Amino acid sequence: MFIDLEPTFHLRNYPLYDSSYDTLKITRIESPIKLTTEDDDFTPRVAGYLRAYRFDLRFDHDQLLACADMLSHNLNNIAEYFLTEVGEVSTFLEEAVLSADHILYVEEFYVDPQYRGKNIGIKSLALFFEAFGQGAIVAGCPFPAGEYGPEKTSHLQMQLIRYWSKLGLVYYGAERNILWKENWQMPQWLQDCLWQEI
Repeated sequence: MFIDLEPTFHLRNYPLYDSSYDTLKITRIESPIKLTTEDDDFTPRVAGYLRAYRFDLRFDHDQLLACADMLSHNLNNIAEYFLTEVGEVSTFLEEAVLSADHILYVEEFYVDPQYRGKNIGIKSLALFFEAFGQGAIVAGCPFPAGEYGPEKTSHLQMQLIRYWSKLGLVYYGAERNILWKENWQMPQWLQDCLWQEI
């Protein structure tokens, strides 16, 4: 079985059409996760998808904040955490932002239930991070807010944080639900299992 990602880059970010912020300051990247097997005569099947955004830190941080604010609440949350709270949160976070070229933020990630439990999700994210996360801060919000009642929230949150941590994202900003790693590199265990048969 083979995993294929087919990233699409959006040169325009809705709702910024014809705006002065309509640039590559924040670029949306989407990709289906496709599986190909010999059993299906190598016809790819969509097993999931991911949507991410790449913040170009070479732009003025105030412009990035304004652009993120216009695009979505999730992007604004990421921008505020990395671009306004750096001095308040820690010197380490500030140094990470200053040394990075980009922030690669995975906003949405989904694997169809029939394909779960086979490391397809982890391998897909690892391939995506390997392609677009070099020299970048890689981040995600591991727990979607408001989807479950309070009785499930804590347990599910810990499960999702552990899942994303397997990818090497080790710093967690609990107040904003952001799990991240500067200068992302694929963990050794993931390199070892990446080429194993699914």
